[in-house]
Amino acid sequence: MCHEMQFFAIKEINRGLAFGKLVSGYLKGHLSDKLTLTHQIRGKSIIDIRVQVEVAEHLITVVYMEIKREAGHSGDAQQEGMAYFLRDCATDEFASSWPTLRPALLITVVGPSVRTFGMCVDANATIVCEPLTSAMDMLLIPHLPDSFAALASLFEAMPQLVQDSHSHYQHAATSTKKLNFLGPDHEQLPYALWDPEIWSNPRQLGPAQMHKLVYVATDQHNQQQVIKFTQRYGWDVHRAWAAAGLAPKLLSSPAQVVAGTWQQVQMEYLPSSAGWLTMRFLMQPLQVQLNHAPESCVLGPAQMPGLFKKAEELLHSAHSVHVSGTPAAHGDARPDNIMVLVEQDNVKQLKLIDMD
Repeated sequence: MCHEMQFFAIKEINRGLAFGKLVSGYLKGHLSDKLTLTHQIRGKSIIDIRVQVEVAEHLITVVYMEIKREAGHSGDAQQEGMAYFLRDCATDEFASSWPTLRPALLITVVGPSVRTFGMCVDANATIVCEPLTSAMDMLLIPHLPDSFAALASLFEAMPQLVQDSHSHYQHAATSTKKLNFLGPDHEQLPYALWDPEIWSNPRQLGPAQMHKLVYVATDQHNQQQVIKFTQRYGWDVHRAWAAAGLAPKLLSSPAQVVAGTWQQVQMEYLPSSAGWLTMRFLMQPLQVQLNHAPESCVLGPAQMPGLFKKAEELLHSAHSVHVSGTPAAHGDARPDNIMVLVEQDNVKQLKLIDMD
């Protein structure tokens, strides 16, 4: 395997075959009649290898391996590996046949670097992906014996993983607990919104952004919530402002990590049907507002000075709140991030949103 690493820039297929041979050596003699090792060439320089167990006429992947020259468009081999894992978990046939938990091992080989992760989908349809070994350059094996001893230990444990997974799925074949996804369009949603026992009627709010996705959905208590998926968030500031009535109520905690660095933020929904509109919307010409909102929820030019004054007071109040002894600051305070409650042509309340 290390010999093939020397040619990682020009002999990708050789590296894939060498890695497959390495894995086969560890698995030899374990569940041989129920075990399948597949190779697939994707694009010009990506080799996918999967170790699958057969249960009840289904082939279930328990080890994912991806061998490539570079991380790819996402720049993150871990995220790409998780995407393939989720794609498998989300197939209609698979989702209707197996209970929620699906453990798997992810091995990524990017250039000469190898790294391993443990993955599963928990009872809330949330992916868990934790690194098992750090990234290691296989050209440096003579110089990093302890690190590669950890990698070797993981490979030695792989047969036990396969056996345990096979036993798990054999038991699961008779389980009554199934995943019931939201139907043919569920793959367009983040997987954390797939389970209809938790969320119903999810819809996206605004366009998707590189570091942020925002949805509104109804929870199991028939309450609408905003669910934001973001890679960074000002939890402490939001919590402090919500307690002061300056931001929507926060309904989740920083512990709610979805995958990798992505966090799931849940908060109170401020619907336009209740009179909540963005300050940006209310700054538009009156006729434009009337095309999208009832007459009692719009503001004319004469009311703009009062709106601006209340927005200034909101920011002053927000910045007077201290978090860990330091005055809180928004960092992106603009009309798009200020929600305004309008009742009978009067501004009743303002709240700050978008603390990421």
